[in-house]
Amino acid sequence: MAWKKIFALMAAFLLFCCACGEKTPVSDPALQKQQQALRIFCPAEEYTDLSDALAAFRSKNPQLTMDLVRFDSVQEMEDQLVAQLNTGSGPDIVIFNHSTGLDVRKMARSGAFLDLEPYLQADASYRPEDYLPAAMACCRFDQKQYLLPVGLMLMLNEHTRQTAQEQGIVQGKTSLDDYYTMLDTYEKAHRDEAGVIAFFRCWIDYMDGIGFSPAHQMLALCGVDLDEIDDSDSSRERVRRAVDWFGLIRRQDEKLRSASDDVLQYDRTFTYSYSTHDPVMTYFIRRVTDRELYNGEELSWFMPPSADDPEQLSGLLALFGAVTKDAAHPQEAYDFLRMVMDCYDHVTQPAVNSMWYTPACRANIVSSIEYFSGQARISSSGETIPALTVEEGSFLLECYDAVHSVWLPAPKLVGFLESEFAPYWQGESDFEGCYQSFLGKLRLYREE
Repeated sequence: MAWKKIFALMAAFLLFCCACGEKTPVSDPALQKQQQALRIFCPAEEYTDLSDALAAFRSKNPQLTMDLVRFDSVQEMEDQLVAQLNTGSGPDIVIFNHSTGLDVRKMARSGAFLDLEPYLQADASYRPEDYLPAAMACCRFDQKQYLLPVGLMLMLNEHTRQTAQEQGIVQGKTSLDDYYTMLDTYEKAHRDEAGVIAFFRCWIDYMDGIGFSPAHQMLALCGVDLDEIDDSDSSRERVRRAVDWFGLIRRQDEKLRSASDDVLQYDRTFTYSYSTHDPVMTYFIRRVTDRELYNGEELSWFMPPSADDPEQLSGLLALFGAVTKDAAHPQEAYDFLRMVMDCYDHVTQPAVNSMWYTPACRANIVSSIEYFSGQARISSSGETIPALTVEEGSFLLECYDAVHSVWLPAPKLVGFLESEFAPYWQGESDFEGCYQSFLGKLRLYREE
């Protein structure tokens, strides 16, 4: 019977060893994290922009479950993001757009997002020359690549060809100050004419509805950086440019809202501005459909340059992504964001929302030009629009390559600008008094 006792003891010992070696997902946090789905936070309005990347990523990673959470409002998404990051349960990826209410740079510096530089360096498929350098640089600060750019906003303005010739508006030669002076002079000359608008802002109602202020783009064009604003003369001058131009837009918008349709003289508008769209799409669609606004006159296009150089353009980062500190799958999260960068091409997605951003991936802007150059297309209103000419395609690509600076949305900066300079716009205070108040708000914010 001794052998039975020995066998029983051996069985008990083996059972004990197995029990000690067994770990369930609940008792092993690392294994539990590995089994989690790849979680993505995204504004619902941008979901279509991710569709191609989602399909490509799922094809390459069939073993990984994806949980894409779409939020009806940006604020709802960002409230939940902050709450989850504070408890260590944030998503793998967050997709931001132009209407973010967060100071993304401040969040990154506090440790909310991973530095993606090591992933870029290890990525054999990544070639820096494939992407707009200014867009990549915008997402890099403190020597760390916290964000990856997907799309940006550029401003594209149209005039009649006669106006452009009379005023001497020439791309690459007309400076931002010269262009503003033309608009300001025209506005003052027709201030008492209810139906004459100097600056007609396309989508102004829509942008108000989503909480996006045109001041973002004025700050970008004028090179106003939240980190660099101080009491120096150069800083003061940059802010003054942005404040004065935005003041003009505000006055024209108020005039436009108060005028009835039967009073408005569209054909006497100095410029129509389209700043939420990719310039190729906008140029292609508007060059024919908007001629009726000017009684059939030929149109001329101009992209307002940066304040520093008439040959350079500035844009606003409008769609971008980050991998959070809580990512369960950081490598896969990075891989997905890279696919979003490469797949973002609205030309192949006709159902994309109306905010057509300029792709950060150069190949996509080239394919957009080729698509519209190949043959005539049909506009959303059913009109046939002739194909882009070689000259027009070259102009648009040259403009894209002229983008030398891209700026992050700065909601806090815009908020301070709109509150502290309101007395200046209303004629109740001088610029210097408002500027000092503005600096005071910034100091308090930086100390938070």
